[in-house]
Amino acid sequence: MRRLFTVLTILSAFFLFPSATNAVTIAPVRQAAVIDPGSLRTVEVRVTNDENETRVFVPEVEAFTIDERTGRALFGADDDAVSWIEANPASLTLAPGREGAFSFTIVVPVDAEPRSHYLGLFVTEKPKEGQVAVGSRAGSLLFLHVAGPVYEDLSVEAFSVLKKWNIGEAPRLFLRLENNGTIHLIPRGEIIVSIVGGKEIVRFPINADERKVLPGGVWEETFTLDEGMFGNAFGPVRADIEITFGISEKTIGDSILLWYFPRWAMSLFAALLFGVMVVFVAIVLMMRRRRTRIKNQES
Repeated sequence: MRRLFTVLTILSAFFLFPSATNAVTIAPVRQAAVIDPGSLRTVEVRVTNDENETRVFVPEVEAFTIDERTGRALFGADDDAVSWIEANPASLTLAPGREGAFSFTIVVPVDAEPRSHYLGLFVTEKPKEGQVAVGSRAGSLLFLHVAGPVYEDLSVEAFSVLKKWNIGEAPRLFLRLENNGTIHLIPRGEIIVSIVGGKEIVRFPINADERKVLPGGVWEETFTLDEGMFGNAFGPVRADIEITFGISEKTIGDSILLWYFPRWAMSLFAALLFGVMVVFVAIVLMMRRRRTRIKNQES
């Protein structure tokens, strides 16, 4: 359990999350909690009023997911864990430069399944009476894991090429991964591209920016093979993926086959084909002339 808590705390540090606005500063900016089903835990978010006048702040809780392309948090996600949390007090009135705190009590149901939940504990400035606009808001990341067996599973949902035959154009590879486990993952690996039976062309790092994949979430990216990568090579091309993920460093892989012919190779092929056709026509004409001479001599 201690190892899991340490890993979750380290991983949560990679999430992009707001911690301050012009009106309010909050601390800590991120927290991790491992709670048994049927148990409760209280976490605190400290608030400092950075304005020059008294402000009223209220607490809010929202779940979020991770954008599969950018790795940024998308709030407003549907998660039952939001209903597990009660914030106190209902509001805080702080004079300029003064600090207060909200307590967020998490009560995990007895029948909650072991898995991770991603929540934002927000502190929002309450609009003044008569105002409609929403005030400043700052949030603290809560990485909540319901204790139990951790299940790590990542699958290759798609590894494909836009076109099997690429003549005079750069091949494009598409990779899509899905997290089927109960905890977020950071996949790492390589795409290795090589000519079948020949030399290696290029290696692409997978997830170099270390984007997180939440449970049930996906990760996807398109890789373009520029013509300059191939040099003088052409023909059948093999692309292999090797991916490592999770605390236990599990590995998965896949491969696809495509064909690549650069413009110069097609020009050379066309010239050779034309040459072969010229030779063939010349041979046919010579054979016809020879038959004609033979017939004339016999007659």
